[in-house]
Amino acid sequence: MAAYAMNFPKIALIMRPSYAVSREVMKRIDVVADENVDFVIGEGPEDLVDKYDEEELAQIGAILLTPRMPTEGLGKLLEPGAALANVKWIHSYNVGVDHMADLLKGTLTTSRPDIAVSNGRGAFSSALAEYIMFSCLHFNKQVTRCQQNKRDKRYDRFTMPVLRGKTIGFVGFGHIAKSAARIAKESFGMKVVALRRNPDKSDSALADKVYTDKFELARNADFVVSTLPGTPATIKFCDEAFFEAMPDGSVFISCGRGSAVDEAALVKQLRSERLYAALDVYEQEPLPESSELWEVPDDRLFMTAHNADLTEDFFQLGWETFRKNLVRFRAGEPLETPVDTAHGY
Repeated sequence: MAAYAMNFPKIALIMRPSYAVSREVMKRIDVVADENVDFVIGEGPEDLVDKYDEEELAQIGAILLTPRMPTEGLGKLLEPGAALANVKWIHSYNVGVDHMADLLKGTLTTSRPDIAVSNGRGAFSSALAEYIMFSCLHFNKQVTRCQQNKRDKRYDRFTMPVLRGKTIGFVGFGHIAKSAARIAKESFGMKVVALRRNPDKSDSALADKVYTDKFELARNADFVVSTLPGTPATIKFCDEAFFEAMPDGSVFISCGRGSAVDEAALVKQLRSERLYAALDVYEQEPLPESSELWEVPDDRLFMTAHNADLTEDFFQLGWETFRKNLVRFRAGEPLETPVDTAHGY
């Protein structure tokens, strides 16, 4: 990667003032104030072309995509000889890059594989690790039972379960999963197992066992956590057969992408009172009122609105991850959080 120590190019910041999330992103742009970044702002690829002349567009060397920004039309502008042909780096403020799937498998794979791509990986892992452990505790400590006892004025001195000795299994073992696995193992004394397509040596340092068969993992975990990204290969990865393999009374936790879960199959298991679940992501977002998930009893399902990582410091952390990649990009070094364009994460 070429270094840009001198005459560093402009960065196109794609955001929409009408989006609340875009406005919040801009409030914390001070995080990169010391980096002397020359941003040009557009509401989308075509808006950049409309706002800036050919000379200004030629000076754009990188693109920052803020949350919820689609990339339709961007590919053709990145083609050799096109308006944004000098772009060498694209950063997604989000961790998930499914919003730019067409770009990843299109232009960035065919005519512009020289463009480096990074994402917000790691910025929100701590918050999601907390959510995962909270979900485990929610069901392990039977919180809904305790709340009902209070409403009924019932002094129910039941035997309180513990997490120590239980097995937590991760479907996907990336940064988020490993952050949670570390807490589960070191703080709660849980056994950690993981599912990886291609296990590596670093996995064994944290996982007690690594599986390549998803059904083996499902059969051998008390808590199953899906942190899978949204790619064509992960659609409904956690399907009916997967849920059938999970032991009676086990808990399924989903905080990756909702497309990786067959919700109809999960609802079936929850209604039959075989499994429990905590969901932060869904196949369709916002979750429509017609979804059967709303009708699942509280003691079986804990739900949040894809906000497990929408924390007080969300926007600061996002900018800090961008800044780390920016520093590396300027120096011509490998990016801090590179995206594998072939796999889409």
